[in-house]
Amino acid sequence: MIKKAFLSVLLIILLISMAGCMSFFPKEDEMLILPVPSYTVVEYKTINPTRGDIVNSISILSTVIAEFENLTEQKFSVNGYIDEIYVVNDQYVEKGDLLATLIDPENKEQIEEEYTNALNEYINIQKLYSEKSVSEYQFRKAEINYNHAKEKYDEIILHINSKELRASQSGYIVFLKDMKKSDPIGKSVQLCYITLGQKKMINGTTTAVNAAKMQAGKSVIITLNDIQYQGYVLKSEGTNVVIGMDDMSGVSVGNVVQVKMVIDEAYDVLKLPKTAVSVTDEKTGTIRVLMNNVPTIMTIDLGLSSSTEVEVLPGQGVDENTMVITGMN
Repeated sequence: MIKKAFLSVLLIILLISMAGCMSFFPKEDEMLILPVPSYTVVEYKTINPTRGDIVNSISILSTVIAEFENLTEQKFSVNGYIDEIYVVNDQYVEKGDLLATLIDPENKEQIEEEYTNALNEYINIQKLYSEKSVSEYQFRKAEINYNHAKEKYDEIILHINSKELRASQSGYIVFLKDMKKSDPIGKSVQLCYITLGQKKMINGTTTAVNAAKMQAGKSVIITLNDIQYQGYVLKSEGTNVVIGMDDMSGVSVGNVVQVKMVIDEAYDVLKLPKTAVSVTDEKTGTIRVLMNNVPTIMTIDLGLSSSTEVEVLPGQGVDENTMVITGMN
């Protein structure tokens, strides 16, 4: 009896267990909502290295200077106002050539008239005084008036005789003042200088590193007033660079010019945009390349670089067919 009861309980437990296990299996319609594994294909953005040139240049503002022979300033013993200037910088003049003229004083005619009247009155009073027909006071007054008028008149005569400003020696005009009609000029002001000879050159400064790359004879481009001239390095020392030209007639002493010079250059080299290279140091960097659709990191040696590109040195397994990864789509 006990055995039958035990079997009955065991059977009931078995049935309950089977019913519970069935709940772990989905029904037929539930099979439709089971998740299905999916795979995403990664697409990489790539570029190929290209061949070309990398040229680095700098531009510096420089000043035209000169070494002078017998430099003489042109000052004149007269005060007045410029009427016209007849010369320009670097022009050759002979001694006595006209450099400029001054404007006649506005009161020239009035002073001449006052002088003439004072002179006539003085002559007349002097005659009457000798005849004792006028007092000494009248005579002295006429004399003083005449002397004052003559002083003004002499200044006018000096101005007229000196209104033509002429060269004191032969030579080349340099440092000509930028003056226009009616500008004042005095005894203490030099209109220009005249030199017997001059050796013009262009002087500029840059960094010591750049100056060291500017060896004597290296070509440069000089720009003044949108006109370009070919020049060359005469010497470089420290941070100073001295430039020359075969024909310096296009520039004048004091001109500020722009000098463009190439400091680094590499031609027909393999290169990449800097954005595609993780630069480690000045000579090394890393790139990601696609090999058999697998991204691979490569360490490469770098050559010359510009602000946007970098040279990839040869012999590293990188060529124009290498697919360099720049990003992902």
